[in-house]
Amino acid sequence: MQADTTWFGITVDKLPLTVVYYPDTAFGPLPTAYTQMACEAAEHTDMVRTMLFSDCKMQYVFTMPEDLLTRLKTEDPKTEVKVALCAYETATVAVAPTIPEIKVTGLSLVPEQVTLSATHPKDTIRARITPANADNKELEWVIIGEKDVDGKPLLTLGWGEDSAVVSMATPSRGGMVKLAATTKDGSELTDTAYITVPNTTKVERITLTATDAVGVVQQPAELSSTTKSLIIKTDVLPVYAADQSLTIVVTDQDGLATWDDKTSTLTVKENGEGGTITVTASANDGSEVSETLTITVKPTTIEATGVAITPKTATLSTATPTQTFTATVSPANVKTQAVKWTLTDNKDAYGNVLVDTANTTSVSCTVTLKEGAAGGVVKLAATTTDGTDKSDTAYITVPNTAKMTGITLTAVDASGVEQQSAELSNAVKSLIIRANVQPAYAANQDMVWAVIDTASLATWDEPTKTITVKENRNGGTIRIAATSKEDVQVTDTLIITVLPTPILVTSIAVTPTLAHLSDTQLSETFVVTIAPAEARNKAIVWELQDNKDVQGNPIVDTVTTQATVTAAPSCVVTLREGNAGGLVRLLVKTTDGSNLSAVAQIQASQYVTSMTMILETADNRYELEAVDSVYVRAVFTPSFLRPNFLSYKLMSGHGLVELTNEYDAVKGMKVVTKPDNKGGEAVIAGVATMGSNEVTAELTLVVRAAYSGTDDAEMSAAGPSRRLVMYDGRVYVEVKTEGETLYYNLQGQAVVIK
Repeated sequence: MQADTTWFGITVDKLPLTVVYYPDTAFGPLPTAYTQMACEAAEHTDMVRTMLFSDCKMQYVFTMPEDLLTRLKTEDPKTEVKVALCAYETATVAVAPTIPEIKVTGLSLVPEQVTLSATHPKDTIRARITPANADNKELEWVIIGEKDVDGKPLLTLGWGEDSAVVSMATPSRGGMVKLAATTKDGSELTDTAYITVPNTTKVERITLTATDAVGVVQQPAELSSTTKSLIIKTDVLPVYAADQSLTIVVTDQDGLATWDDKTSTLTVKENGEGGTITVTASANDGSEVSETLTITVKPTTIEATGVAITPKTATLSTATPTQTFTATVSPANVKTQAVKWTLTDNKDAYGNVLVDTANTTSVSCTVTLKEGAAGGVVKLAATTTDGTDKSDTAYITVPNTAKMTGITLTAVDASGVEQQSAELSNAVKSLIIRANVQPAYAANQDMVWAVIDTASLATWDEPTKTITVKENRNGGTIRIAATSKEDVQVTDTLIITVLPTPILVTSIAVTPTLAHLSDTQLSETFVVTIAPAEARNKAIVWELQDNKDVQGNPIVDTVTTQATVTAAPSCVVTLREGNAGGLVRLLVKTTDGSNLSAVAQIQASQYVTSMTMILETADNRYELEAVDSVYVRAVFTPSFLRPNFLSYKLMSGHGLVELTNEYDAVKGMKVVTKPDNKGGEAVIAGVATMGSNEVTAELTLVVRAAYSGTDDAEMSAAGPSRRLVMYDGRVYVEVKTEGETLYYNLQGQAVVIK
């Protein structure tokens, strides 16, 4: 059956487009197998359709490519797409386009944070949904944590179209509740609000306990002389009650104790009757819960808490010898004000009592100076007598009031050794006088000193208390007295015995102070001059110093004489033979105790007494071959001496040997035989001069004949004589001819010797 075809004009704004066909109810469901539908969309043949079947409707969904839709709308914003439905049965056909669903894109709960309290027990949380024209604004509400730890509800909820009303449920322990809202349109958006619910638990019970200072619970709760304070401890139940503050009320009508609100401590006062005190604790949270503790107060004795002495310090003197001290015990209502007075440190360093007590009562004490002590600081203590042993101390300064009762004079020498005989002499020329005061700690030790020396035997030095003997002939005694300035009856006298003292030498001199000794002057007399002339002891001692030469030999000898009535003491110094000389000191010293001395110097020159000539072999006779040589040298006694002038001379045998220019400082002068000598003996002489003393020695040489020729006289006449000489320690060759004498050094150079 051919049905009418109806065209519906539809403006395509958005794809996909859904067209739903609702068949007439009389027509019934379309046959699934035969239903045909045609869709014509003008020239838009590339549209795609999808057919869905159900028992009650046919639904066509048309789509087209996105670029086609964009092009069509660009060409003509009012482009129409026609959809035709063809029915094969006569029926009323209606086609209605379906508008796309608007979903929720945003969800928020306002406010997100809510805090409930007694003054703000309820609040409304609203859901804000965007867009406002969303098709489905229905929400699903979820509550999390709506009960406290005890299982009690925290909130009650009321619901609106888009809101929730939250109200605080009481009582509860409080907590945090989460309220979440979720969209039901499939967008699955969620937001959460947080509701803080306070603790609203009320106080149900209060307990009061009393403990002592160390925390021990006191049952029953009692205050007494033994337990003087109690700490009141409060406990609130349940322990999680929101407001645990309490109001404490202490009822103490008789004023038996003091209450410290900071430490919750009740301290008993001193009292005589005792009684009771109540402590009530009331909750401040409106629960009207309270608890009362009754404390029994036993009668107590008022004890001393301290004592104070007036005055704290005092200074006694002979002008003010007494002082009264008063003790005040606190508190004023103490059972007894009586104290015990005690003196300590009441003796000086010598064991003397410093003060006495008099007129002593339970609250006062009078202290009196006791004279004759060396002084010090006394402690006066006042101690309570009620068993509390509270004490205070006053300090009393006591001056030295000891008087001088005796003086003992002693004499000591310069080294501090006591001289019991108290004698001044030439041996002990001075004494120091010491005054020993009795007692040693006397306050005033000033004294007046007097020295009675009618013969003027000594000098007195007041600052050092030293008496020094003068030179005297007869000696005598000196009286020294020391008297107390405070009491002239206190005195002592010391007798000093002065022994006669000799007149000592005050100066000594020796002449000459310098002497030169040599072989031309072998001795010197030294004379001593002593002053004063009346010196009793003029005996002196002579002493030689540095009287050895470099070889250890004595340089000089002495012969001394002592002073006589007509002559002064003298000393003869003689030069010893055979020494190397040197500088000798001649010391002269007094023997009378004056310890004076004088010095003279002696410059001694070396003194040679003998000389010998020896060969190198130390044999005085030596036989030479026809052609031979030997060294000859001079040896002196003593061997270390050196002459001022030394010469070697050929005395005989001029035709046998000759003296050469060769000289060795150790071996001596070299002698050689002459060629073609006839043999015989030759005598060589050495001459040494030391000062004015000349010493000679000879040496004989035997020479074997070398040939026959002229005799010695002919040899002597044939040429000049030669010999070695020494001047100032140097060796020269002396050559004598008939008219002159020439000198040559060992190098053959002519020299001039003056």
